[in-house]
Amino acid sequence: MTGRPALVLRSVETIMQRPVIWLAGAAVVLAGVIYLEFVIDIRTPQSALAMRSALVTHNKLPPETLDAITIKLKAKFGQDATVWQGPTGVYVRRDAEILAIEPAETFFHEALGITQVADDAGAVATFPFHVSPYQLRDSVHDRLVPALMMRVAPAFTPGNLDFEGDDFSIDHCRMASAPELGLTLAGRLLGLGSSTICTVIWKREPSRRMLFGIVVADGGNWIRPFVRGACRVLSNAWLANARRTDAEQPDYLQCLLIDRRENQPFGSGVSTFAYEIREDSSLARFYSTPRVIEEVPLGPDPRVPAYRRVEAAVPQSPPEATTPERKSNPTEPERRSDPARDTLGSAMIEAANRLADAPCDEAAKARYIESAVNYVRAWLKLMPCYEKMNCSYDDNVSNAKIEKTIGTPFRRDVHEAATRAHELVAFGENDFPKDTVQILVTLASDGWIDPKATFKKTEEGRETWRKRNLADCPAANRP
Repeated sequence: MTGRPALVLRSVETIMQRPVIWLAGAAVVLAGVIYLEFVIDIRTPQSALAMRSALVTHNKLPPETLDAITIKLKAKFGQDATVWQGPTGVYVRRDAEILAIEPAETFFHEALGITQVADDAGAVATFPFHVSPYQLRDSVHDRLVPALMMRVAPAFTPGNLDFEGDDFSIDHCRMASAPELGLTLAGRLLGLGSSTICTVIWKREPSRRMLFGIVVADGGNWIRPFVRGACRVLSNAWLANARRTDAEQPDYLQCLLIDRRENQPFGSGVSTFAYEIREDSSLARFYSTPRVIEEVPLGPDPRVPAYRRVEAAVPQSPPEATTPERKSNPTEPERRSDPARDTLGSAMIEAANRLADAPCDEAAKARYIESAVNYVRAWLKLMPCYEKMNCSYDDNVSNAKIEKTIGTPFRRDVHEAATRAHELVAFGENDFPKDTVQILVTLASDGWIDPKATFKKTEEGRETWRKRNLADCPAANRP
């Protein structure tokens, strides 16, 4: 009799253990399905086409936050102080002197980049893009191409980017909420905002179309491992929306998912994947993944650029300006100062700031032109290929060595000051000597001074040029 209760007890324990085993097994199977479906995205086939892509990002303050800080700073430093948002906060300047920097927490705002796809015949279509989940940009900004050539082109093989503003268009941009896209459940789970969807058309033959979608997912950092599956779900929804609203089906699609709004360093908050769209409207993911170029904003210093480019997999060290001791790297030449070019760069910044403060001052304009020419020509002595922007592979190798030792002409602080001056003053093709024009087109993001720019010959370009010159300045300050 004593053995029977023990046998019954063991039988009961075995029966009770079975549900636990089944639940554990079900959990393992479910975890495997989730991993295959959303982490690896196993159901999406791979495209046989070649694709390469790179992009950079910008952060900004919410408008209401910037307005409040501006009011506070002008009350403190005076209404004549200039207040603007810089890479590390909100800057206050009077004349050429920076008076203060108000720290501010910025968030992702926009992405701009270039994607190229080679079709079965080897023909390459290039898709420059500029998208934001908060603003619609249904046209090509006249400074987009120069900005891409300075910020993104170095990620491509030299000589593989040959396009101008009239070779492509950005069309039919619209915003759509998650419910409008049929993503109510995914929207709640991922914390999706409204998506911005744009079509970029490559106009050269054979013409191709690429759909770009961008959205913020504010559901938490847990999203990052599942971005492949999330992008596939989003891309199918964006494509369905395009089929309902667009006349033609796109050939390719790129998903940009902002899963970390703080985006620090710049670029680290973006996950992106690109797809071929097949005839049956199914997606095939490209083997290569678009490259997001990460940048760390530095504090204001006329000797260094305001951004330092980094690699995502490399742990970041503090900027050199705040590092107590600089350790030498035996594999790279030691960087040394270049007092002559540093002085010329500082002079160009000061002249640009004074011109921006007084855009109708003919003397300020003349001083800026003189300082810009001196700065550019000093760098052309070291990097002559920049005169025509036709650098060969050997030129790029030489330029890279120069950049590692004494720096680059495309300093971020010079670029920002020059760009602001060129936004306020309508310079013409003949304002600068020919040997300096091409480098200034990039340095100041001003395609209007380029005599070869064809976008100015279009009806839209002529109208924009007319509006640029409807200013209250003396006629001599208008081309």
